[in-house]
Amino acid sequence: MSESAETIKTTIYLVRHGECKANLGDTHLPPDLDVLTEKGKLQAAAFGKHFHDVEFTRAYASTYPRAIDTATEILANLDGNGKPELKQDSRIREREMGIYENRPMFDLWDDLFAAAKTGTKLLDFEVEGGESVASLEERISSFIMELLESIQQSKKSETILIVSHGVIIMRMMFKLRAFSKDPTKLITLNSWDAKKIATAIKNTGYHLITVDVPKEGNGNKVLDIAKLHQSSHLETLSSGATAAKTPSKEYLRIAATFEELVNEQCITH
Repeated sequence: MSESAETIKTTIYLVRHGECKANLGDTHLPPDLDVLTEKGKLQAAAFGKHFHDVEFTRAYASTYPRAIDTATEILANLDGNGKPELKQDSRIREREMGIYENRPMFDLWDDLFAAAKTGTKLLDFEVEGGESVASLEERISSFIMELLESIQQSKKSETILIVSHGVIIMRMMFKLRAFSKDPTKLITLNSWDAKKIATAIKNTGYHLITVDVPKEGNGNKVLDIAKLHQSSHLETLSSGATAAKTPSKEYLRIAATFEELVNEQCITH
């Protein structure tokens, strides 16, 4: 469905939170302790300043401090007409990490890779003592379907800000793909690129998704992945503020192994 006199277009900015303490230490911290760094605050402010004249009609954030503070900083830097009330939604919070909390993130990745060698899919890995895959999928599905239904029922063009977490954003995108294959959902998804979507998104990086819905009735919803991994707003920061941490050998090893698994498991989805 292309935009015409019979359709209404909504635009969604799906944004990852700014840099947080866990990103610096490569450690899974308890949510309340994993707050934005000063760099993370600057990243969020840069996003808001870059899109200062965008009139967001809705804004959502996960219930974790790093997402709430990112969204709050973005909204604070928008022009007056673009500042909707921020709604916190626990359905888009990061996964509860169970036995991996307060441990190096490499422990989780190594266990994930070991499970993958025995046939476990990346998105099906169970976290011991943490949130089950079933619970995670249920809440993400609930948020997406409620959002899309509200867009269809509003019958007006909107611009929506959603601030969440890297893994959750990836799972949301793959869930949209799954929904598009279910004829009962009445969802068409264009411009799918599994490999890019499975790639880690930068802090305050974003995906841009448009949603076309019929002006009348409750017909097919057409979603187009217009942009992936956008971060041009960070170019406005000084080199010191944007300088990335030098990846460790351990990180590079994890990244290379993950890319191999993505190529094996996700590229055909």
